[in-house]
Amino acid sequence: MARSVSRPSLSDVLVSQGAVSKQTVEDTLHRLGGVSSTLGQALVGEGALSEDQLARALAVQYGLPYDPLTNFQVDTRYYETISVKLMQRVPFIPIAEQSGVLTIAIADPQNILGLDELELLIGKPMELIVSSKSAILSALDRSAGSNQALRELEAEYRS
Repeated sequence: MARSVSRPSLSDVLVSQGAVSKQTVEDTLHRLGGVSSTLGQALVGEGALSEDQLARALAVQYGLPYDPLTNFQVDTRYYETISVKLMQRVPFIPIAEQSGVLTIAIADPQNILGLDELELLIGKPMELIVSSKSAILSALDRSAGSNQALRELEAEYRS
């Protein structure tokens, strides 16, 4: 028997958190032609919402933990098995691994295709934590990821 997953809409979460007004949500949805899948990014793009507020709301909507990744650095052992380009493209970063399950911070838990691709490429089950895209990319920059990305580019150039 199929199980139904009910979660609040992003607009409901944003309004209940006081991040934006109901009127702002309605105006933005009207401009988007009613397509709610891009609501969060549209609000961020218009300056009505910060990336951090969006990440917090997505965490609530999906029932996932939120982490601002303040001063977080990626463990260098992950760079041996996971491409920095992949981490930047999706974007995500590995946080920890326990009992064969990799915990990752991801900016968009709605990106089902990206999550499926990650699970296939990484080859392990994953647990998700939500963070903003800029926090994830900053954590990569603070970590050895920048150097690893340069090494990957250099290796491609040489071949």
